Amino acid sequence: MAAPIGNTRPLEEILCKLLLPSNDAIQEGTIQLQQLSKDPQFVAELFNITQSSTNPQARQLSAVLLRRKIAKKWKTLTAGDQEKMKQMLLEMVMKEPERVVQNSLGQIIATIAKQELPAAKWPQLLQFLNSALTSSVSLEREISSHILSYVADTSGESLKPMFRDLFRMITNMLRDPESKFVPLNAIKTLTSLVVCVGSDEVNLFRQLIPPVIEVVPQLLAWNEDYGCDAMELFDELLESEVSVLAPYIKPLVQCCCEIASNASFGDNARVKALSCISWLIRLKKKAVLKNKMVVPLLKVLFPIMCDNAEDDDDDEDDEIETQKPSLVAVQVIDVMALNFPPEKLLPHIMKFIQPALQSQNPSERKAGLLSLAVLAEGCAEYIKQKHLKTFLLCICENISHDSTPVRHAALFALGQFSYHMQPDISKFHSELVPLLLNYLSQAVQDPVESNRKGLSRIYYALEMFCENLGKDLVPYLPTVMKQLLETLQTGTKVHHKGLAVSAIGAVAVAVETEMLPYFEATMSQLQVYLTASPASDHITLQSQAIDTLGVLARSVGQQHFYPLAADCIQYGMKLLNDAEDPDLRRCIYGLFASLSTILKGELTPHLETPLKYIFSSLQSVEGVVAHYNEDKSQMSYLLEDIEDEEEDLGAADNSRETDDDDDDDVEGYSIENAYLDEKEDACSALGEIALNTGIGFAKYYEISTTEVLKLLHFSAPNIRKAAAITTGQLQCMMGKVVISGEASVNSEEFLRNASEVLLRLVEIINDDDDKTVVMATLESFTDIFKSTGRLFGAQVALLSALMEAVKNVFQEKVKAYVCIVTCGSLSALQTAKERKTITRAGKTTMNRQSRTPCWWNMPVTFIPSVATTMGGDKFAPYLAGMLQLLFAKTKKSSSAADKSFATGMLSETMVAMETNLRPFVQHLFPVFIRLAGDEDDEVCNNAVFGLGVLAQYGGEQVHQHFPPLLQVLSAILSQNRGQQVVDNVCAAVCRMIASNSSLVPVDQVLPTLLDKLPLKKDVEENDTVYPCLAHLIQEGQSEAIANLPRILSLFVQVMKHQTISDGTRQIMVSTIKSVGSLHEQPFNLFVNSLTPDQKEYLTQVVNATG
Repeated sequence: MAAPIGNTRPLEEILCKLLLPSNDAIQEGTIQLQQLSKDPQFVAELFNITQSSTNPQARQLSAVLLRRKIAKKWKTLTAGDQEKMKQMLLEMVMKEPERVVQNSLGQIIATIAKQELPAAKWPQLLQFLNSALTSSVSLEREISSHILSYVADTSGESLKPMFRDLFRMITNMLRDPESKFVPLNAIKTLTSLVVCVGSDEVNLFRQLIPPVIEVVPQLLAWNEDYGCDAMELFDELLESEVSVLAPYIKPLVQCCCEIASNASFGDNARVKALSCISWLIRLKKKAVLKNKMVVPLLKVLFPIMCDNAEDDDDDEDDEIETQKPSLVAVQVIDVMALNFPPEKLLPHIMKFIQPALQSQNPSERKAGLLSLAVLAEGCAEYIKQKHLKTFLLCICENISHDSTPVRHAALFALGQFSYHMQPDISKFHSELVPLLLNYLSQAVQDPVESNRKGLSRIYYALEMFCENLGKDLVPYLPTVMKQLLETLQTGTKVHHKGLAVSAIGAVAVAVETEMLPYFEATMSQLQVYLTASPASDHITLQSQAIDTLGVLARSVGQQHFYPLAADCIQYGMKLLNDAEDPDLRRCIYGLFASLSTILKGELTPHLETPLKYIFSSLQSVEGVVAHYNEDKSQMSYLLEDIEDEEEDLGAADNSRETDDDDDDDVEGYSIENAYLDEKEDACSALGEIALNTGIGFAKYYEISTTEVLKLLHFSAPNIRKAAAITTGQLQCMMGKVVISGEASVNSEEFLRNASEVLLRLVEIINDDDDKTVVMATLESFTDIFKSTGRLFGAQVALLSALMEAVKNVFQEKVKAYVCIVTCGSLSALQTAKERKTITRAGKTTMNRQSRTPCWWNMPVTFIPSVATTMGGDKFAPYLAGMLQLLFAKTKKSSSAADKSFATGMLSETMVAMETNLRPFVQHLFPVFIRLAGDEDDEVCNNAVFGLGVLAQYGGEQVHQHFPPLLQVLSAILSQNRGQQVVDNVCAAVCRMIASNSSLVPVDQVLPTLLDKLPLKKDVEENDTVYPCLAHLIQEGQSEAIANLPRILSLFVQVMKHQTISDGTRQIMVSTIKSVGSLHEQPFNLFVNSLTPDQKEYLTQVVNATG
């Protein structure tokens, strides 16, 4: 090392000045340090202070600055200086009395090791560690173990050649008889090395898991914070691509259960253990089930849920991330429900829930209700089939319980059921809506119930039920709106008014135009909050009012909201210019998206201003927070200033050599939720505005696509999801413009660019680790192909890559198959504002991923849309490649959901294939015949539909199977099946008749068919059934003529009361006109059977069609 400066006192004085609690002193010292740092001997002087100063704080600060300098300047030092510094550092660290300085010296050693070990330039370091770690002096073992953990963090790959010896050494470290720091640092070392473990090292690493599991509880008992740090190893191992933990799932679960249930540990340790259990369930669910850990887990979780449950409800500011063990235990139940098959969980958990719900202990009763609440999503179908009425009765009884936490838990459970149990729960509206309204009217007068959390729970239940009730809410509308409008008129609490405004939005979503009688009164109340200053205390309420205004625009209809649109535009423009709150900006973007549904192209002249702000939000880095390593961040800004100045002076080349060290002090970054929500909704609004304004948006297509593509790899999955959807919407918009020919767009250039963009989306399907993002991307493709598919039919490379990605989805090879399941049910207890801003935009209320594999959530129409785009003949090879993958989901052992999905997708694909499906009939027909006998109505229904499609397009290969097919359909009608199944049997028979009536005994079949008409559930099949009946009449089929009055009466009834296509209507009217002269007597019987209203309607229809 170069000779040190003779007098180090000035630098040490400056460092001491920086430690004073005086801004003036710190500023003065910073300037002096910047000047002194330009001296060539600055590094040497820092080293000398670190080595010899008697002031521990000066040594520590000097060491921090030295590490940063070495990271940048190491390669500029002479070889002699480097060797001398390395030797002296190893001596210094063992002599340093202060632990904090020891750690900083260890970090300097690790920083040098990062640059030296890859080239095998510092063998002395490894010799030093080997010697010190086996020392008989515990302090030497502690210091060297710290150094090893730091070196592993910076240079793990360089240590791989010595893993065998290193792991043997770590085994001994884990069993250190005197020091807890040594095993702690051993585990930290292993945590850093997880990413370096490959298949060759996995067995070596596995040998260390049992002693780690044994030592973690000991570390927690010694120091809880350090013990929690040690548990990070489990998280790393669970995320590892190499399955190190596989043989030790059961002991690890048992270890975490012991920690979680140990009340002597603090909340942090217990929550950490519960979080680890959640990870294990999400990522190793098969192993957990195989080891029969469900019941042991429940035995641990339920007592924790009951512990201090009364107190949880009073913590007003408790956030999801910092919850107590009692609430995190509920979240673990939620994760179990999302990941385990219901039949593996429900029978066991009910043994805990039932006694809890009958208990006189409010804490136990609340735990039972919260368990029901979080079961609602993952076990929805199972509950609907077996337990819905019983569970609802129990929930409703507890809404009037004496205990406030019990009542609130019941309301939360009802809200969860209202969202996840649709449509089955809607049939209980006559009991539930009055119950909720009565409770709400009483609660606002009760000081206990009217607190912030109490009202949030009540409104949550009311919103979830009302919004999903649809038009069945209309009978209760006067009472509901009276209650909500009175709250806005007379309420005094801002939070209460915000909940009421949110609830009005939920009501509007449900009843749509039935909201018109209350529209004026609602707007009058909203106006008060809409015109408030953004800087006022009511900004949250104003945001909510803007959001609800957008909901009303979508709900009451274009003709009713159109007169207000111009004022809303000006209002939104003005607000954008003044808005500084991200939530307010987000709601304004949503308002413009809503206005685009009303104004369509008329919004074009006003796009520039809102789009300017939307692009700004997409690009914004507001709300980004850097998280620094402990003990490193305090003076990092000093060296940043020095380095910036040096780069300005021309030293950039050297500093660039170690750019990856620039952020060594930064552990990670986070973004405040409000800014994430703003970015997400800005992206969503952009896509919707583009779609609705059409050609007027074309000039913004390029910049919009560029900005949105940047978000496809954003850290937050909600934003990636929004970006995938918006990318698809932008391509749809521009594709429609190209097809219309309304603008001078180079179609070849668009197709080339759009194909490149869509190939980016294909990469997302394969590589994104979040299932909801993958599914949103598939939905985007579905929409693109439905609206503009003919443009992409010749894009072979794109379509081939897409179908290969889809095959990966079905084979569960995509990255999202092992994605993290977010635990989100309890987030519904957040404010109504936070909930509503998601639901009203048509997104899911929770970004969650269930136990089902990715392919199960794929849009049923996705593959059919690709088949339509390519054409059945070109798609046939892809269908051949996927057929067995889909058949694998229809085995007898498959779940009803799996069979239903696969059968539905195959059926819709066959529709798109038309006659091109004939080569596949021999494979498809037996599968669909088998599935038609499935006990699940949905599976049976989809199979019957598929059989009808096979009959329609399958040709002679299916005709030979008509007799057994009729027997199968007849047997289904004799069973107690749902109306949807009956309707599809009718349609399947009509498809058989239309395909080849000579092979169908029409005289026998037709009377039974007419007995089942009109269709009551699947009215889309009207376009199949009634053209078939019209054809029989026109052909003079004897049984059809004999039943002519009955058939024609059905024609009138269906035309008047049900949805049919214009083509079907024309066929029906044409048939009625033609039979009057050909079959006068039955026609007269038909006319005489009509009511006056029906006669008048028939006359109008006949005259209207000429």
